[in-house]
Parts: sequence; C-alpha cells; structure tokens
Amino acid sequence: ESPVRGFYIEAGFSGHGFKLAPAVGGLMAELITEGRTTINRARFRFDRFAGPKPTAGTLVSSYLL
Repeated sequence: ESPVRGFYIEAGFSGHGFKLAPAVGGLMAELITEGRTTINRARFRFDRFAGPKPTAGTLVSSYLL
C-alpha cells in the first residue's frame, strides 16, 4: 500500500515483471475496485525494508521479511 491515500504503486519487478504482471494486475484490480484482496498483503508492505534483515534463507525470503 502507498503511504498516500488513493495512490497505488505497482513497481520494482526488475526482469520478473513480465511473468508476474497477470497476478499482480489482478490483485491491484481487486484492491482498487473492492478495497481488499484475496491474499494477505502484509508481506508486501513498505516498512518491511526497515526491519532486521534475515541471516539465512532464499533470495525471495529476504524480500518478503
């Protein structure tokens, strides 16, 4: 979610955007039109970068923690 109310951001995919676009686009459509999504968006919050970094795990888990 954006820190600005009514402003939606779908960015930061690097080379994976092409394959993730259908899923992310569907979730963004749910969020914009219904105000909610069918998945828990907590793992994608902005402040996840401010917390402690994982010491072990996969590349993907380092982004989601």
